[in-house]
Amino acid sequence: MLFQRRRKVFESHIFVVDALGFSDRIRRVDRLLELWGEVDRQYAAFKLKLPNLVALQFGSRIIGTREFETLRLNDMFIVHSRREMPDPALRYLITASILYQQMLALNYIPRGGLGFGDIVRGDGLLIGGGFLDAYDYAEKRPSSIKDICAIGISPHFMATIGNSRKALRLVCFYEGHFFLHPYHLVDPGLGAFSPGRVLDCLEAAATNEDKLNATRKFLAELEDYDSAMLPGSSSRRFAESRS
Repeated sequence: MLFQRRRKVFESHIFVVDALGFSDRIRRVDRLLELWGEVDRQYAAFKLKLPNLVALQFGSRIIGTREFETLRLNDMFIVHSRREMPDPALRYLITASILYQQMLALNYIPRGGLGFGDIVRGDGLLIGGGFLDAYDYAEKRPSSIKDICAIGISPHFMATIGNSRKALRLVCFYEGHFFLHPYHLVDPGLGAFSPGRVLDCLEAAATNEDKLNATRKFLAELEDYDSAMLPGSSSRRFAESRS
């Protein structure tokens, strides 16, 4: 206890994403160590995709600048940062977009949340209102949107975006809630996504009908940035009702 490192409370954007169905893979697997190796390689690939200034890979080990920090909890992947960076909301939206699409391409079923607030990070532990803000938009959504395989965005996170058009183009609006736009960003390594490709990936991952139908409806009816700028848009009416 004498040499225990002092912990500090700090404010951070938080990205939480869950690989739905991963528990079922654990139950079905015959060789657990093979699954461990697969997940470890994919975790290294996720970390390498983070938009740090410098990142180098040596096997499953990633070293470099650490604007972003990560934590893995079984089937949950968490991204946060203790360091200041330019345009943090935009960088988190880019991070979430890339990891969401990467999980789809690897036949995982992603559902997550972007939040903001105070957190404390220790060895293998992260707690705080910022984590709960993101977690609630991943796992504790209202029934009308809980089955959508997408990344929800909390009001606290939205408040940090300001008027950044680059960031707002990565956001969409659906039934009174903000989400990460699932296919606006194109990562050269993953290729372009579309509503059809998102659904094809979810079907390949054996997503159940409730989640498929909810996501299909979301993809068909989401309101993107250009639509939101039009008079009488859903997001404009939503903003006016809150003012």
